[in-house]
Amino acid sequence: MSGKQAKEELSEVEQKYRTLVEQIPGVVYISPINTTAKVAYISPQLQQLLGIAPEDWNPGFLNSWSDYTHPDDRDRLWQAVNTTIATGEPLSVEYRMIRRDGKTIWVRNQANLVLCADGQTQLLQGLVFDISELKQAEAVLQESEARSRAILEDQTELIARGLPDGTFTFINEAFCRFLGLKREEVIAQNYEPVVFEEDREYVFSLVNSISLENPVISIENRAIACEGVRWTQWIVRGIFDDEGTIVELQLWGLLIVHQCGAPRYWQAFEVNLLQQLASQVAIAIHQSVLYQQVQATNKELHRLATLDGLTQIANRRRFDQYLEAEWQRLKREQLSLSLILFDVDFFKLYNDTYGHLAGDDCLRQLASALKNIVKRPADLVARYGGEEFAVILPNTEIQGGSYVAQTIRQIVRDLAIPHTQSRVCDRVTVSLGVVSIVPNCEISPPDLINAADKALYLAKQQGRDRVHAVCVVIPF
Repeated sequence: MSGKQAKEELSEVEQKYRTLVEQIPGVVYISPINTTAKVAYISPQLQQLLGIAPEDWNPGFLNSWSDYTHPDDRDRLWQAVNTTIATGEPLSVEYRMIRRDGKTIWVRNQANLVLCADGQTQLLQGLVFDISELKQAEAVLQESEARSRAILEDQTELIARGLPDGTFTFINEAFCRFLGLKREEVIAQNYEPVVFEEDREYVFSLVNSISLENPVISIENRAIACEGVRWTQWIVRGIFDDEGTIVELQLWGLLIVHQCGAPRYWQAFEVNLLQQLASQVAIAIHQSVLYQQVQATNKELHRLATLDGLTQIANRRRFDQYLEAEWQRLKREQLSLSLILFDVDFFKLYNDTYGHLAGDDCLRQLASALKNIVKRPADLVARYGGEEFAVILPNTEIQGGSYVAQTIRQIVRDLAIPHTQSRVCDRVTVSLGVVSIVPNCEISPPDLINAADKALYLAKQQGRDRVHAVCVVIPF
């Protein structure tokens, strides 16, 4: 091959690499660790992230990047970078950045330390992507949870729980005791029978006149009572939210009071008490609606904050929370816990061959198959990161964990997703590491994860498309 041909092929490979990089939803960068050295590469997504064209980026990547980092987060970013440089451990840090237009965003920076071809120069090669929406969802979730707790703590049982059975009976009894009435009625629906037929059109027109400007009305009309026709005083209260938006436009209910046995002229203070009772019922209804809305919002926000957007299974945050909770529970009960870690064999080659969209679809198919395999309510399937998945199996010994892992391996093969560049099979396969232990005080969940990761490594080392299981975990 001539030098010209080699150069042309190298240029073609570089162009393909750049094309793939520019499809990633984040900024890819390669930079020397020298703070003043010129950046080796930064992808065009920089324009979308910070509003800066790559060609306008100042030399000295690390120092320039720090300039756009929020002042309160710079020390934490540098501490993480210096730790990576000193230890060689991957960089993974979340912090705020300030765009050229002044807008503050949250980003996650993940990078690895690599060596140049000369074997001397160290480079940071990584990816920075915008996580502002996730941070906003987490903040709204925390605020909503705080509001929910405040409602539960500050309101009475009637208001916090809405209108439970017995509320109307309570109002009846209270009003009767105060006024010494022989009989009282509360009618929540179908108030036509208590309205004298000739007065119905008049009464209905008044009820229909309830508005934001006129939320409370008083009606005097003839009603069919125990001993013939009596005059009845009505207080009707419309239900509105705090900002003036109607929660329920139609009439929710009527509080109707009348005395049987003898005529009665209602005093002003009695009518006022009736209005206060109606107001309390309206507050209870309003708070009940708010409470239900907060609960529904919290549920949805919690789902979004713990769900992987691509695969619609649990994300890493949910995995960490659940593993810790089950670890503590099973440590108390002295029962077994199994953990499976697995990833797609030669997934980088799959993406290089079929493209990232096909890669995403492959991961979605695997996640869907996992949900059909792991069905026990206590088990959890999660996307651990990239093409790596995890399965938490409480109350499961190594035999059960190995059986589930073998089932996963076979189901993935049965999906028959083509993978022509795989070095073990012509279809997509997975390698799995399984560990099982009875949790105790001498080890921790991270120790279990490390052991599963080592088992996964051994499965790959032994040829991939297989399961490697370990039933004894020794503290590291």
